[in-house]
Amino acid sequence: MEVEERRLDQMMEVDRVRSIKVDEEIEKTRKEQRLLGAMKIMEQIRENEQVIEQPCPGWGGMGLGGGAVAAHKI
Repeated sequence: MEVEERRLDQMMEVDRVRSIKVDEEIEKTRKEQRLLGAMKIMEQIRENEQVIEQPCPGWGGMGLGGGAVAAHKI
């Protein structure tokens, strides 16, 4: 009986350790995904900062105030 209990204890310990490793891998993947998402957001912010306001061609003398502008990417 004692041998069987030790065998079951060992099996449960192996399962517990395996479960911990799986949880750690899941957390590692989530962290990597958060970092990748943050990097993508920073990239989009940099791209949006490159947008400049330029006068729209052809709007200057049409009685529209001449100050109409549109956003154009560089």
